[in-house]
Amino acid sequence: MIRGLRDVLTSFHGWAWLLSFMLIFWAPLPGEQRLPATLLLPLGLWLSLRRREEVNSLPGLRELRWFFLMLIVPCLASLPFSQAPEATVNVLAILILSYWVGLVMLAGLASRPIRLLTWGITATLLFWSLDALLQWSYGVDLLGIPLHPEGRVLGIFRDNQHLGVMLGVLLPVLVLPLAKPRPAAAMACFGLVTFVIGLSGARAALVFAILAGAGLAYQLPGWRQRLGMLMLGMGVLVGAISLSPIHTQRLLERDYSSHLDNPAYSRNEALFLQADDFLSGRLKIWDTGWNMFQAHPLVGVGAGAFDAAYDRYSTRPDDQFTARGGYPGGVHHAHQLYVSAAAETGIIGLASLLALFVILIRWYRALRPAGQERAYPYAFSLCIAVFPFNSQHSVYIGWWFATLLFLACAMLVAGTEGNREGAPA
Repeated sequence: MIRGLRDVLTSFHGWAWLLSFMLIFWAPLPGEQRLPATLLLPLGLWLSLRRREEVNSLPGLRELRWFFLMLIVPCLASLPFSQAPEATVNVLAILILSYWVGLVMLAGLASRPIRLLTWGITATLLFWSLDALLQWSYGVDLLGIPLHPEGRVLGIFRDNQHLGVMLGVLLPVLVLPLAKPRPAAAMACFGLVTFVIGLSGARAALVFAILAGAGLAYQLPGWRQRLGMLMLGMGVLVGAISLSPIHTQRLLERDYSSHLDNPAYSRNEALFLQADDFLSGRLKIWDTGWNMFQAHPLVGVGAGAFDAAYDRYSTRPDDQFTARGGYPGGVHHAHQLYVSAAAETGIIGLASLLALFVILIRWYRALRPAGQERAYPYAFSLCIAVFPFNSQHSVYIGWWFATLLFLACAMLVAGTEGNREGAPA
């Protein structure tokens, strides 16, 4: 073990692997994903300048280039018409620089067996979950971080709500490799992590967990395990939701019928307000995003310009996210991947996303069975991250983009590794 650690710390590829892993492990710590990404950037630039032959032989290089091209082109198209040019330029700069981060991630992750990365992610998720349970049980976690005043369990992530989202989107990496060899362990891990996700109060993360549970149930070896998985999932969800003050308030304490009973509203308006209340204002945000798309259908209002353009396109006098509404911090982003793409980059952005999905699906389908099996957990995580019927972050949000880039690189490396091992002698 000491020899392996020395090898990691004394070689270029060892540092590349370690910093790639740190994109996930370091997420709740000072600097978040920005710190390891910043350290990876000079390594990627050096790799591309000094080791051209190695770059050309990297696993998944073509798909990585398509990944960035399909994100950069819509940003470039939206720049001349952007309503926040500085924000769009910042998004473009981050995307372009992240290409070299992706290059060195491919090199680093390919230098070690993918199972080592999977073990690292497994240990990280379990640590985050156990730390969060301590916070829920005793009021503070291992680092002395107190429970959120609203009752949310945020664990080591302190005052943001990334815990549930990160656990949810990475859950397939933890449970799917265990589904067939150790189904009981997979179900136990799913139950633990999903319980913590429920306590975090993040509804989007619960959708991630439900999708991960469906993927796990499909992979389990027999109907008894699948039935047990269904019962476990329902029990954990009900238990976590009933014990979470945030979910309890949403489901039991709010009066969602008040708009329907108000004669001042038409039935359609009352239904809109009722659904918007349940979704914490998301419908107003999406309605404003639709207005942006209608006004600029081809290129949108500019990548990263959603917040700056929001007041101009909000038509509802009761919109709390406008400057007059007084919502602290503003709206930031569209809270939905496809609304964000349509509003900020228009038809070009939506078409580019679709093209990227097609490219990655074709790459996955071309793998040998061993390659598909190796890449499947990371591919499934990407699938639930872009699931359309959910409220998730825009791809232009820095920490979320870093997570998606990590999953994409890990998937490309895992699939290539499995393909190589499954090749006929």
